[in-house]
Amino acid sequence: MPIDDFILDETSLALGRALHHHGLVAPSLRQIAGQMNTVPGTLLHHFGSKDRLLTFSADRLGDRCLRALRDRITYHRWDGFIPDGSKIDDVFLTRARLGLAAIARTLPGVGRTVARLRREEQELIWDRARADGADLEPDSPLLPLCADSLVGLWEAVCIPEPPLLVAEARERWRVVADLLRKATVV
Repeated sequence: MPIDDFILDETSLALGRALHHHGLVAPSLRQIAGQMNTVPGTLLHHFGSKDRLLTFSADRLGDRCLRALRDRITYHRWDGFIPDGSKIDDVFLTRARLGLAAIARTLPGVGRTVARLRREEQELIWDRARADGADLEPDSPLLPLCADSLVGLWEAVCIPEPPLLVAEARERWRVVADLLRKATVV
């Protein structure tokens, strides 16, 4: 049975809010339902199981995370890779993306979504580097290394114990970007 787009949108946002409020582990059905002001039984009626809910919602939430990242990069180039909180969803969606990676460790459906997100994030890094003149192939071993650095900076900025200052994170990311721009690795 197909799942209504409205239900998918609302459930993906509820998953993001549950990850934001309850930490970077798979939230319970009760926690997700609570974010929607409904009961777990309603979610099971629509999705059939918690795994199916997480898989479908993670995919939709991942798309939101990528759209926000693309928007930031469009306006802020390299600095856009690091959320600064200037838009209310910046840190929320980046934290949700980190939460999806944590869930992916135990749920293959979410793992496929996170693998797709990672590929697309690497493409964004590659596109930005090429736009700045880097002589870099799309399968360069530098891209996964840069993506790993980016995720580490996201964690440092979004996890408040104590968070890395955005300016410091962006400065570190600029070092990575400078290395990429100078790269000629094939």
